[in-house]
This record gives sequence, structure tokens and C-alpha cells, in this order.
Amino acid sequence: MMQRDTIRVPVSVEVSFTEVLQGIFAIEGELRFDGGTITVAYQTTGKKSKKSPEETVELSPDDLREVELKGTKIILHPNELVILERLPGVSPDAFIFKFKRKHRAEAAALVSALTQVLAGRSVDAPPRIPFQLPDANWGFTEIKGLVYLEEAYLVFDVGAGVSGGSKKKHRTIKIEPSALEAIHLEQGTLNDQLVVRPKERELFRVMPGMYKGKDELALKIKKRYSADAGHLVDEVRDQMRS
Repeated sequence: MMQRDTIRVPVSVEVSFTEVLQGIFAIEGELRFDGGTITVAYQTTGKKSKKSPEETVELSPDDLREVELKGTKIILHPNELVILERLPGVSPDAFIFKFKRKHRAEAAALVSALTQVLAGRSVDAPPRIPFQLPDANWGFTEIKGLVYLEEAYLVFDVGAGVSGGSKKKHRTIKIEPSALEAIHLEQGTLNDQLVVRPKERELFRVMPGMYKGKDELALKIKKRYSADAGHLVDEVRDQMRS
């Protein structure tokens, strides 16, 4: 791969409530991409504006499934939610880096360069589809994740935590298609729903959320992932019949 000049964007990360209790009031640093490695260099600011030593975290483009530029935010979507635990801050289901408007040109260049690298990958694995479950605990717990097929299992990569308040706890749940009674995709106006009905209630016991009296799991899927979700349903049904 041809080495690119390193693109650098000054960024900040939203501090979680848990980190505030630990005396961390700001997380600031730099997001860098040299064409092969994504580097996050950051410092935390605590009481009396005391800054921590600089720390760095390196990511590979292979750790990501998508990158977005939204307003004054760079959003990196990981292949596995557990990757989010490498960085501090609030990380619901993606790495979210804020930048100032004066750095928009650098941010756009970084996102463009990284998008080109992601588009040029040879990806054999089935797509990982983002989903959201209904908020639990009267709206205080947010549940998001990825669903995909891996070998002989339907996999739910799930993160749950206080909405906007803390880092989420991640878990990976695997279920054999033969353990399902039914799976289908319901078309909606704004979002679709991937509906999974297991034969037994074990799935509800390990999945974050509140499912008392329910016999199916309804995953909210954004419209842009509808085609991938439809293919997933077809593949799971094929395995259910085999």
C-alpha cells in the first residue's frame, strides 16, 4: 500500500458520567490517519485543569465497517462493539469524535481517505447489521448492537448502558438457527424491524432489556440496511431448513 501523508484532526470526545465522578472533565487530542493505521492520541483533563500524560490507541481499517462525517463529528463504526472499550468517553455503538468547524477540511480529508481504504477491501464475511432495541429501565438504559451470521450461528453483538451517561457493557450472544421458530423482516415507514422468535426463552434471559410476556425479539433496523437484513433472513431460514 502506498504510504500517505498523515492527516491530523484535533478532536474531543464526550466524557461519560462515570469519568466525571472519577475527576475527568475533558478528553481532547488528535485523530490521525496515515493510510494504514488510525491513531487516536489523547489527554484527559482533571481537577485544576491538570492534564494527564498523552496516551495513544491504534486501530486498523479492518477494525471498522464504516466511517461517517456528520456535521462537526467523525463517526467510526467498529466491526465488534468490544473495540469501543479501547477508548475513554461515551461510546454507544461507535467512536464519535467532535472537531471545530475550522478543522472541517482536515476532517473531510481524513474521512475521504479512510472511506477509500474501506471501499478497497476484499470483504468475504457477511455484513454486520446495526440494530437498536427498545430502551429499558424506563428509558434510562440504551441498547444497541450488531447482528450477523458467523459460521453456524446467528450472532448478536450487544452494548447496553445508561443513555448518554456511561460506557456500555458489551456481550456477544450466539444462537443456532435451528433454535429459532421464525425470523422475518417487517417493513416500516422510517425503519424496519428484524423479528426473531426463538423456540425457548433462553435468548431473552441473556439479551439486555425487558421481555416479560414477550415471545419474540424486535430489532429496529435503519432503512439503508434493509437489503442486508433481507439477505440475512434468507440465509438464516436456509440454515433453519437444513
